Amino acid sequence: MRAVVQLKNRHEAISKVNKIANAMQIVAIARIGKIRKMEKMAADYEAALEEIHEQVAEKMAERDLAVSPVKKTKGSLVVVISSEKGFCGNFNTLLFDRLTKRYKPEEADLIILGRKAIEFFRNRDYKIVKEFVKVTDQPTWAKVSELYREMETLFADQYSEVVIAYNSFKSVISQEPTFYRYLPFERKKAKPEASRFIFEPVSPDLLAAAERGFRAARLFRIMVENLLGEMGARMIAMRASTDNSRELMDELNIKLNKARQASITAELSEIAGTIEAMRGGAE
Repeated sequence: MRAVVQLKNRHEAISKVNKIANAMQIVAIARIGKIRKMEKMAADYEAALEEIHEQVAEKMAERDLAVSPVKKTKGSLVVVISSEKGFCGNFNTLLFDRLTKRYKPEEADLIILGRKAIEFFRNRDYKIVKEFVKVTDQPTWAKVSELYREMETLFADQYSEVVIAYNSFKSVISQEPTFYRYLPFERKKAKPEASRFIFEPVSPDLLAAAERGFRAARLFRIMVENLLGEMGARMIAMRASTDNSRELMDELNIKLNKARQASITAELSEIAGTIEAMRGGAE
């Protein structure tokens, strides 16, 4: 009887895990649809600002307008984008592993986004310049603008480059740790096609404004893409957890039925033995 009670308790605990994992999977699926739309809008906005920037840069080159050189300093600043919550498989750990292999503590300082990165790097020898929480789970333009200003100030004063470490979204079942060199900004040549915009007058200030807008839009798109990858990883992890817990529940059901049968058989044997004993005493 004790074995039956233990199996029942275990079955009940796994059943609760199954329900929680299934609920988290459903939530992740629902959020993926919304974040996909957000990522598409962010990508379109980024592409429009990139076109504006390229055309302004091209006009300046045609008129031989000088652009201020980038200040040369030393050291790298790595912006690590992680999730706020767990239950997403190796989404974070794979990125952290690649980062620690790519940069030694003396080679890079860190800006950390997300609680999982904070928990991981606080126990390492890396210098943490700043921490941001509650940014990666719901990226907004206000939060991204604050982060962008922080990155730009640090780059101008202390570092030779700023690298963003994040998980790029390949598909719902595939996310790739990516290291994107965010600063210094590499200007591209404008595409040879008709311009949709007319800029007058063209000046270094206009180019700087276009560059800032484009960089901020790219940072926002990267954060949305990272969130999309996180939801995909969580959906897959929770689906695996749901399937595994269901298999365990099936196995426990078999063991529970066998334990019940054994318990019933034992009780029947005791009853039969008692009856035989009573008959023997009566004779």
